[in-house]
Amino acid sequence: MKNKKLLIGASLITMLTTGVIGGVTPIQNASAHDISANQVTTQYTVTDATQVNQEGGVSTTVTQLNAQETTNSQVSSSSKGAAIYQAALSQVGTIQDCTMLVTNALKSVGINYHDWPAGYMSLGTIVSASEAQPGDLIYYANGGMGLAHIAVYAGNGKAIHGGWLGNQTVVNSADIGSGAVYIRVK
Repeated sequence: MKNKKLLIGASLITMLTTGVIGGVTPIQNASAHDISANQVTTQYTVTDATQVNQEGGVSTTVTQLNAQETTNSQVSSSSKGAAIYQAALSQVGTIQDCTMLVTNALKSVGINYHDWPAGYMSLGTIVSASEAQPGDLIYYANGGMGLAHIAVYAGNGKAIHGGWLGNQTVVNSADIGSGAVYIRVK
């Protein structure tokens, strides 16, 4: 695929600066660049990328990507969902379990709640996987290791998970374990 230069939205910079995405060189001083936290230009799934330094500019050369154009209104139909998504995404790289990830994300919309993973189902309405939007919660009866798990849906088949690889908070597939239930927070 042809190399492409692209402006990166704040949420992807957060992931890049943590070095969470395999094959991505972290960008230094991303906060020094004029990119607002609410700016979403394009949502990218990056499979292979390297940093390109250009006098004061932030750009990335992407050799393989699956890009889906989005607007702020497409990120989530509700401002609550968008805020939960952004709060969860800002925690990537933090050491915590899955319930703390979701508890901290919910605080961004004024919900003070902490429980076992199944308890979070009481905070909203169940929606189908095809209706899921970034910011929806995902409950797993078995998160892949014989234990219940809770995550925040990030869109395009991805989720933000706490409690991975030494309790890291990561962006990974939403298709893990069994029994995924998507919850739209009220």
